[in-house]
Amino acid sequence: MRTVWSIGADIGGTFTDVVALSDAGQLKRAKVLTTYDAFTVGVAHGLGQCLQGDELAGVVRLVHGTTVATNAILQEQRPPVALITTQGFRDVLELRRSRRPTLYDLNWVPPTPLADRGHRHELVERVAFDGTVVQALDPSEIDRCVDALAQQTVDSVAVCLINAYANPIHEQLIVECLRRRLPQIKVSASSVIAAQIKEYERASTTVVNAFLLPVVEDYLAELERELQGLGVGAPLEIMQSDGTTAPAPLIAQRPFLMIESGPAAGAIAAARLAEELERHSVVAFDMGGTTAKATLIEDYAVGVAHEIEVGDTMTRGGGLIRGAGYPVLSPCLDLSEVGAGGGSVAWVDAGGVLRVGPASTGSVPGPACYGLGGEAATVTDAHVVLGYLSPTSIAGGSRQIHKPLADAAIRRLGQSLGVSTRETAYAVFSIANAQMRRAIRAVSVERGRDPRSFSLIAFGGNGGIHAAALARELEMPEVIVPIAPGLFSGLGLLMSGISLSASITHRQAVTDAPLSETAERARELTAEVHSALESDGHSAAEIGAQCVLEVRYVGQSSTLPVPFDPDAPESAELISRFHAHHLQVFGHAAPGEPTETVSLRVRAWVSTPRPSFAQMYAASDFPSAAPTDAAQREVYFGPAGGRRLTPVIPRAQLAESELAGPLLIEDSDTTVVVPPDVSAQVDSSGSILLSLARR
Repeated sequence: MRTVWSIGADIGGTFTDVVALSDAGQLKRAKVLTTYDAFTVGVAHGLGQCLQGDELAGVVRLVHGTTVATNAILQEQRPPVALITTQGFRDVLELRRSRRPTLYDLNWVPPTPLADRGHRHELVERVAFDGTVVQALDPSEIDRCVDALAQQTVDSVAVCLINAYANPIHEQLIVECLRRRLPQIKVSASSVIAAQIKEYERASTTVVNAFLLPVVEDYLAELERELQGLGVGAPLEIMQSDGTTAPAPLIAQRPFLMIESGPAAGAIAAARLAEELERHSVVAFDMGGTTAKATLIEDYAVGVAHEIEVGDTMTRGGGLIRGAGYPVLSPCLDLSEVGAGGGSVAWVDAGGVLRVGPASTGSVPGPACYGLGGEAATVTDAHVVLGYLSPTSIAGGSRQIHKPLADAAIRRLGQSLGVSTRETAYAVFSIANAQMRRAIRAVSVERGRDPRSFSLIAFGGNGGIHAAALARELEMPEVIVPIAPGLFSGLGLLMSGISLSASITHRQAVTDAPLSETAERARELTAEVHSALESDGHSAAEIGAQCVLEVRYVGQSSTLPVPFDPDAPESAELISRFHAHHLQVFGHAAPGEPTETVSLRVRAWVSTPRPSFAQMYAASDFPSAAPTDAAQREVYFGPAGGRRLTPVIPRAQLAESELAGPLLIEDSDTTVVVPPDVSAQVDSSGSILLSLARR
């Protein structure tokens, strides 16, 4: 009987991770350098390392997470995009909102709109907020705009008319004309992409989608050709920003849904591990080569925000620090991300202060110790100097390490500061920790949660190196390092289910009467999403759904999500939940104030059966990187811990009985640093448990 395989492929800033999971729980994995000139090559290379020959024909599911959408927005070479909008709204992309990421920075400049002003076209029409047509759209107006577009070199056009969310008739006429007269141009309509209030956010989302359409469509087509060439016939699924997957053809038309697909996968896997280990309160910490991410997980669930920003150097879901990027109305896991990874560059600013990141060396040229031509000192070079990483090789021996090059890079940095090489390396390590500590506090302390009652699930290629130090600084009692930590996000891709979401603007005062009209709209929207999933071959019995209402006090500009059951549309229950949520988030509530709904959201999903971590651990061979330099090496644990000759053991030698630190545990895809006063053991799921003594 042929073995059935599921594939997870995650493209990171430095490495591309591929994991193959059989129906029996056997796990194979590969880590290769990310190929920036052609991302699909790295995916194909990693897949070929995991499976060969007839095994590839047994692939029934392939889930992909990638930063290609984010990279497209950040890069300087941008495809030309046009915008068609209502007369008087041509400059909405510049006017933006009054929010600023840095209140007192007089030199701050907002991001350049993705659609140049010369590519923005107005036409005369008007729809009222309730959908009433105030001024009908003359066909000659459409022809005039299309004629102007025909004279310009644009690849894609966004159509966003005022109040089109309430009545899309005029947008539909424009789209029909564009597709008839200019079929080579890709079209995004706001009434399809983001049928919600907030004119600027809706316009920004539609323009971002139009901007990404040519890039993502070509990328997914090339990836599918690569997979077919390998003999993989499974349909391609793409991880969405909210931690669920969607079919590649859907994402090719709505690429804005995949902007944060990479960070989402690791958080989903951490939530599944927390459930298996019965840890109700955890923080997921993912440190890779370019960034570090933190996510709060309570009762095995990850919070979801409904608006994100892209194009800035820092991502922060659900926070108040906004305005530095392009807003996108898309569900996204509520996480905090900072530019601190293994490849983050250490540098000295004009004031003589040592900084780390956000610039990264990526996979090429990489840290100096990679020997690929990089000369800048990075966090990974500091790891090598401090003795945390092997001085000969990492990533299961696939990446050679050149310690003299790391020493030279850190020494040059230290000379500019007037301190020793070792002190400089530890300063780089400490500054990176400070940045990552800020990310963890953003999802815990700043949300009213005490990190001292949370466990830290650490993964990513560098998570195990910093986790114990971070937990110590935040007084967290436990660190959990899962199986395959360096490829954990790839594994998380396979733990998510297919999902589709839909939302509409639905303003209604919440009174004592049942929300009958709201319930009817919710049932209609749910039926639409159910139908879309059933058309992909899923039975009604395996589809789950949830409705959420965005609620606010009358007069507020912001809303809070409140679960809503169409079969029990009692307003009293909704109001009670809203007051409780408002009290939790903001510290106060106003039960006597009138409330109203603003938007209705529906998410439907298909759950995917998955083996437990314990099953994967028992069914798989997890090779550890046996120390190649010595069974022990000198490690510097800072001024408090000093220099110590520290045992180095492969992960396979770690037992369920505790081993006291200091200790280095080397795995094929990561290293776990166990400082003094910390003990380590392995549990039945294969996770390394670090217990921190109270000080």
